[in-house]
Amino acid sequence: MNMVDVYRAVHTSKILEKLASESDGEVRETVFRTKVAVDEDIFEQIKLAMHPLLKGALATTAAAVPLGIAGYTVMAKADETSDVLQNRILQTALALAGIGAGLYGLNKLTSQQPKMAADDNALLDEANEKLATVGMIDELLSALPEDVSEDATKLASEIRALNRSYGVHLLSELADR
Repeated sequence: MNMVDVYRAVHTSKILEKLASESDGEVRETVFRTKVAVDEDIFEQIKLAMHPLLKGALATTAAAVPLGIAGYTVMAKADETSDVLQNRILQTALALAGIGAGLYGLNKLTSQQPKMAADDNALLDEANEKLATVGMIDELLSALPEDVSEDATKLASEIRALNRSYGVHLLSELADR
Protein backbone atom coordinates (compact mmCIF):
# COMPACT_ATOMS: atom_id res chain seq x y z
CA MET A 1 0.00 0.00 0.00
CA ASN A 2 1.44 3.37 -1.01
CA MET A 3 0.31 6.93 -0.35
CA VAL A 4 -2.02 6.95 -3.37
CA ASP A 5 -3.64 3.70 -2.14
CA VAL A 6 -4.17 5.27 1.28
CA TYR A 7 -5.66 8.36 -0.36
CA ARG A 8 -8.05 6.19 -2.41
CA ALA A 9 -9.08 4.13 0.62
CA VAL A 10 -9.70 7.28 2.68
CA HIS A 11 -11.73 8.74 -0.19
CA THR A 12 -13.73 5.49 -0.47
CA SER A 13 -14.46 5.61 3.27
CA LYS A 14 -15.70 9.18 2.93
CA ILE A 15 -18.02 8.22 0.05
CA LEU A 16 -19.37 5.24 2.01
CA GLU A 17 -20.04 7.47 5.01
CA LYS A 18 -22.03 9.84 2.83
CA LEU A 19 -23.97 6.94 1.26
CA ALA A 20 -24.76 5.51 4.70
CA SER A 21 -26.09 8.86 5.89
CA GLU A 22 -28.36 9.08 2.83
CA SER A 23 -29.68 5.50 3.11
CA ASP A 24 -32.19 3.74 5.33
CA GLY A 25 -32.62 0.39 7.00
CA GLU A 26 -30.67 -2.61 5.77
CA VAL A 27 -28.91 -0.67 2.99
CA ARG A 28 -27.61 1.81 5.56
CA GLU A 29 -26.36 -0.99 7.81
CA THR A 30 -24.62 -2.75 4.92
CA VAL A 31 -22.93 0.41 3.69
CA PHE A 32 -21.91 1.34 7.24
CA ARG A 33 -20.41 -2.14 7.83
CA THR A 34 -18.50 -1.77 4.57
CA LYS A 35 -17.18 1.62 5.68
CA VAL A 36 -16.05 0.17 9.01
CA ALA A 37 -14.26 -2.63 7.13
CA VAL A 38 -12.51 -0.07 4.87
CA ASP A 39 -11.45 1.97 7.92
CA GLU A 40 -10.14 -1.18 9.60
CA ASP A 41 -8.22 -2.09 6.47
CA ILE A 42 -6.67 1.39 6.32
CA PHE A 43 -5.40 1.06 9.88
CA GLU A 44 -4.14 -2.49 9.42
CA GLN A 45 -2.34 -1.61 6.18
CA ILE A 46 -0.72 1.42 7.80
CA LYS A 47 0.46 -0.77 10.68
CA LEU A 48 1.78 -3.48 8.33
CA ALA A 49 3.62 -1.06 6.09
CA MET A 50 4.60 1.40 8.81
CA HIS A 51 8.21 2.08 7.88
CA PRO A 52 7.94 2.36 4.07
CA LEU A 53 4.79 4.50 4.35
CA LEU A 54 6.31 6.70 7.01
CA LYS A 55 9.42 7.22 4.90
CA GLY A 56 7.24 8.01 1.89
CA ALA A 57 5.16 10.46 3.90
CA LEU A 58 8.25 12.21 5.18
CA ALA A 59 9.71 12.39 1.69
CA THR A 60 6.45 13.87 0.36
CA THR A 61 6.56 16.65 2.93
CA ALA A 62 10.35 17.08 2.81
CA ALA A 63 10.49 15.94 6.45
CA ALA A 64 9.23 19.38 7.48
CA VAL A 65 6.56 18.09 9.84
CA PRO A 66 7.64 17.92 13.48
CA LEU A 67 6.57 14.34 14.10
CA GLY A 68 8.47 14.41 17.38
CA ILE A 69 5.57 16.36 18.85
CA ALA A 70 3.25 13.44 18.15
CA GLY A 71 5.69 11.03 19.76
CA TYR A 72 6.11 13.24 22.80
CA THR A 73 2.35 13.61 23.18
CA VAL A 74 1.81 9.87 23.01
CA MET A 75 4.58 9.03 25.45
CA ALA A 76 3.32 11.62 27.92
CA LYS A 77 -0.14 10.04 27.78
CA ALA A 78 1.14 6.46 27.86
CA ASP A 79 3.39 6.64 30.92
CA GLU A 80 1.63 3.80 32.70
CA THR A 81 1.82 1.24 29.91
CA SER A 82 4.43 -1.44 29.33
CA ASP A 83 7.52 -0.75 27.21
CA VAL A 84 6.30 -3.08 24.44
CA LEU A 85 2.89 -1.38 24.32
CA GLN A 86 4.51 2.07 24.45
CA ASN A 87 6.65 1.11 21.47
CA ARG A 88 3.60 -0.11 19.49
CA ILE A 89 1.65 3.01 20.46
CA LEU A 90 4.49 5.28 19.37
CA GLN A 91 4.96 3.45 16.05
CA THR A 92 1.23 3.57 15.26
CA ALA A 93 0.97 7.24 16.24
CA LEU A 94 3.98 8.23 14.16
CA ALA A 95 2.76 6.19 11.20
CA LEU A 96 -0.67 7.85 11.33
CA ALA A 97 0.89 11.30 11.72
CA GLY A 98 3.27 10.54 8.85
CA ILE A 99 0.44 9.37 6.62
CA GLY A 100 -1.60 12.46 7.50
CA ALA A 101 1.36 14.68 6.68
CA GLY A 102 1.94 12.77 3.46
CA LEU A 103 -1.69 13.12 2.35
CA TYR A 104 -1.57 16.82 3.17
CA GLY A 105 1.71 17.21 1.30
CA LEU A 106 0.39 15.22 -1.67
CA ASN A 107 -2.64 17.50 -1.85
CA LYS A 108 -0.44 20.62 -1.63
CA LEU A 109 1.81 19.32 -4.41
CA THR A 110 -1.12 18.60 -6.73
CA SER A 111 -3.29 21.64 -5.98
CA GLN A 112 -3.02 25.19 -7.19
CA GLN A 113 -3.40 26.63 -3.68
CA PRO A 114 -0.74 29.03 -2.48
CA LYS A 115 1.40 27.67 0.35
CA MET A 116 1.16 29.32 3.76
CA ALA A 117 3.91 27.84 5.93
CA ALA A 118 2.75 29.18 9.30
CA ASP A 119 -0.81 27.99 8.77
CA ASP A 120 0.42 24.65 7.44
CA ASN A 121 2.62 24.02 10.48
CA ALA A 122 -0.14 24.91 12.95
CA LEU A 123 -2.61 22.66 11.14
CA LEU A 124 -0.17 19.75 10.94
CA ASP A 125 0.83 20.12 14.61
CA GLU A 126 -2.83 19.90 15.64
CA ALA A 127 -3.51 17.00 13.26
CA ASN A 128 -0.40 15.14 14.49
CA GLU A 129 -1.56 15.40 18.08
CA LYS A 130 -5.07 14.19 17.21
CA LEU A 131 -3.76 11.32 15.05
CA ALA A 132 -1.30 10.36 17.76
CA THR A 133 -4.18 10.15 20.21
CA VAL A 134 -6.20 8.04 17.76
CA GLY A 135 -3.21 5.72 17.41
CA MET A 136 -2.78 5.48 21.16
CA ILE A 137 -6.44 4.63 21.72
CA ASP A 138 -6.37 2.05 18.91
CA GLU A 139 -3.35 0.26 20.37
CA LEU A 140 -4.70 0.37 23.92
CA LEU A 141 -8.00 -1.15 22.78
CA SER A 142 -6.17 -3.83 20.82
CA ALA A 143 -4.18 -4.79 23.93
CA LEU A 144 -7.10 -5.60 26.23
CA PRO A 145 -6.49 -8.54 28.58
CA GLU A 146 -8.02 -11.83 27.44
CA ASP A 147 -10.04 -12.25 30.66
CA VAL A 148 -12.23 -9.19 29.97
CA SER A 149 -15.96 -9.87 29.84
CA GLU A 150 -17.74 -10.38 26.53
CA ASP A 151 -19.68 -7.13 27.02
CA ALA A 152 -16.47 -5.19 27.66
CA THR A 153 -14.86 -6.76 24.58
CA LYS A 154 -17.87 -5.81 22.45
CA LEU A 155 -17.84 -2.25 23.80
CA ALA A 156 -14.10 -1.96 23.15
CA SER A 157 -14.66 -3.17 19.59
CA GLU A 158 -17.35 -0.54 19.02
CA ILE A 159 -15.19 2.22 20.50
CA ARG A 160 -12.25 1.08 18.37
CA ALA A 161 -14.42 1.27 15.21
CA LEU A 162 -15.55 4.81 16.13
CA ASN A 163 -11.97 5.82 16.91
CA ARG A 164 -10.74 4.47 13.58
CA SER A 165 -13.56 6.25 11.78
CA TYR A 166 -12.47 9.49 13.42
CA GLY A 167 -8.87 8.80 12.40
CA VAL A 168 -9.92 8.25 8.80
CA HIS A 169 -11.98 11.46 9.00
CA LEU A 170 -8.85 13.34 10.12
CA LEU A 171 -6.85 11.79 7.27
CA SER A 172 -9.60 12.78 4.85
CA GLU A 173 -9.54 16.38 6.07
CA LEU A 174 -5.78 16.53 5.57
CA ALA A 175 -6.05 15.01 2.09
CA ASP A 176 -8.65 17.62 1.09
CA ARG A 177 -6.96 20.76 2.47
